Amino acid sequence: MNQQPTTLFTPYKALGLVCSSVPPKFQSKPKEKRLGDVNAAIGNVFVTYRMQPFRRYKVSDPIPKPITVLEKDKAYVFAAYDNIICVFKNNQTLLRQIEVEKDVKFMLSFVDILVVVDVENILRIIDQLALFIHGLT
Repeated sequence: MNQQPTTLFTPYKALGLVCSSVPPKFQSKPKEKRLGDVNAAIGNVFVTYRMQPFRRYKVSDPIPKPITVLEKDKAYVFAAYDNIICVFKNNQTLLRQIEVEKDVKFMLSFVDILVVVDVENILRIIDQLALFIHGLT
């Protein structure tokens, strides 16, 4: 069998974790040549990988504690730890932090709103434009 050297991680060679136990988020780019991006949480940062060719693209600004929940939409990436939701722009830059009452268990983004479920299963709707928080039980 004729083996060839792989170019999987070139030009960015990295050692260590590629992903953690937090599920990665995939965003497809159907109108572009490349297939999309994958955001994977690794400790207190997340890494953005390009799919075609597969390579590490960006590493986010660090946050104080390890990421427990990760969510992505077209404009922002949301990374949560404890009761803090960090909002990132361009897969890298930390814009702001949103504090909710209890620890975040699940997040889901719908265009201009972010749905947050905490550890007590209370649903919160966060308007991304106004950052106005409504609590629903």
